[in-house]
Amino acid sequence: MAERKYGLTEFRGWLTGQFNWFVLLLVLAVEAVFVTLHVVTGALMPKIPHLLNISQDGSASEWFGYAVMAASAVIMFRAYRRERVALYLTFAVVLVTMVLDDSLTIHESLGRYFSEWDYLDRLPGPLAKDSGELVAWGAIALFLAPWGIYGLVKTPPRQWPSIFILTGLVGLLGFFAVGIDFLHEPICAAFDHAGYCFQIFDLVEDGGEMLAQALILAHVFERFAATPDTDARAPVADAG
Repeated sequence: MAERKYGLTEFRGWLTGQFNWFVLLLVLAVEAVFVTLHVVTGALMPKIPHLLNISQDGSASEWFGYAVMAASAVIMFRAYRRERVALYLTFAVVLVTMVLDDSLTIHESLGRYFSEWDYLDRLPGPLAKDSGELVAWGAIALFLAPWGIYGLVKTPPRQWPSIFILTGLVGLLGFFAVGIDFLHEPICAAFDHAGYCFQIFDLVEDGGEMLAQALILAHVFERFAATPDTDARAPVADAG
């Protein structure tokens, strides 16, 4: 019998099936409203109101993001309770940790504390702050590491592919939340009009976080909110 081969069309069909498009478009629509209000008020007013400033902790968009991530965490925890797949619990803990860190400004507070250490406080201001936050992220990573090891050890390797997409999406969120955040000051310091640079970076960072959060919720809602089926697996060649 001839072997069935999967091409770009089949892969695209499989990939689009990994997301609930109603949830994705709904969340993106709400986030687009927040971004629009941020841009419009920034253009028309001397200062963007705190509630409408997407770059400010405690703004309306931030709280909406917390709700999106909390919903994703609940779905993953319920999937763990239903299927007893340890990696699902791992990701529930990761998502809850991200919500708590963002809403309680944990890494910022720890970063300020660590930046006062004897070695770090001798560095220039921005470098000391960033180094302190890197140490804080390291501490958070150490907290999450046992959960990751537990998930990998307790989950059979054949089930690992079920969380590959979610792993990539969480990495994407981390890229915008951490990676882009650290590029603000070193890049914008090179420009005479740093204010505009910071505004652009705010839009890129927070807009990227919003997109990643929407993708995470749409993915976990589609793949983990209901009883899983064989379509959740990546396409593999089979006999036909």
